[in-house]
Amino acid sequence: KHCDDHSDPLIRHETYGLSPAAETWRGSIRDYPANFYGYAVPTLAAVSKVLGNEDSIVEAGAGTGYLSALLASHLKKDRIGTVFPYDITPPRQANAGAEVASNEYHGQVPTFIDVHQAQSFEQAQSMLTSTGANASLLLCYPPPASEMAAIALSQYIARGGQSVLHVGEWQGMTGNKTFESMLHDNFYCEEKDIIPLPIWGTDATYLTIWRKKSGNNKSTLSFSPAIGYCSAAQCSNQARRRCRFARCLQYCSEDCFQTHAAVRRAILALHLIHLSPSNEMDYENVNHFVPLSWVAGRHVEDGGQSRKKRKRKKHNK
Repeated sequence: KHCDDHSDPLIRHETYGLSPAAETWRGSIRDYPANFYGYAVPTLAAVSKVLGNEDSIVEAGAGTGYLSALLASHLKKDRIGTVFPYDITPPRQANAGAEVASNEYHGQVPTFIDVHQAQSFEQAQSMLTSTGANASLLLCYPPPASEMAAIALSQYIARGGQSVLHVGEWQGMTGNKTFESMLHDNFYCEEKDIIPLPIWGTDATYLTIWRKKSGNNKSTLSFSPAIGYCSAAQCSNQARRRCRFARCLQYCSEDCFQTHAAVRRAILALHLIHLSPSNEMDYENVNHFVPLSWVAGRHVEDGGQSRKKRKRKKHNK
């Protein structure tokens, strides 16, 4: 599982910690809460942003329904709205019997809200009343290297969907290239609609709100690392390389890498990475930064580098 050569602590797979001890510690206090609650950490700013723009929401692949329950509780306090979470295999409902199927990532833990069983977005929407006919699609940490998010999005687009709420990591641990290309081609995301979320391990997690493109906004873009752009302030170039150990750090050039040094050191320290002058990161070193490229709105690996994906830890049944 671990890199055999630990002589250089920077030569590690991008989803691992810099040492087995750090990796074990991070996993032990993240993965089980993720199984019992959810894989993203919502904040008041994120909840307020969603509820300030959306009244009706359908969450695909809702798991325990933790985020939907949080949104629904705030909707009840503030105004009328609907939240409809569904999953192909919901975890155990509060009133369900013992003989129920086990969710791939959440086992049979109780849900926080009634998570409906549906095989597809189309089936879920058919279960809604007219109030939810124009609901926004919410995807929170859709499984990596899976077609789940792409299928839900394609069905949502076919139904005339206008707004997508994505919680996760762009070009990383959530969804796949097909989903991100489809989202980028059909929707746009402005800077004001991006909310950074608490991160753990190497993940770079954001809430991004996407609006359907039309004749007036087809060229609207948000230049943010949340959707593939350089981390350096005031830079609107697409990123070429991403840090293996803190994936919220990505740069378009050596110059931006150098100008962002002070901020980068602070972010790396939060990831338990303390570098010394004799052991600094090298922008051109593929053990430190993964080469990226963007072709016609579609993500591909550059330079023949194959990047192994770490699947989220599944719940032990």
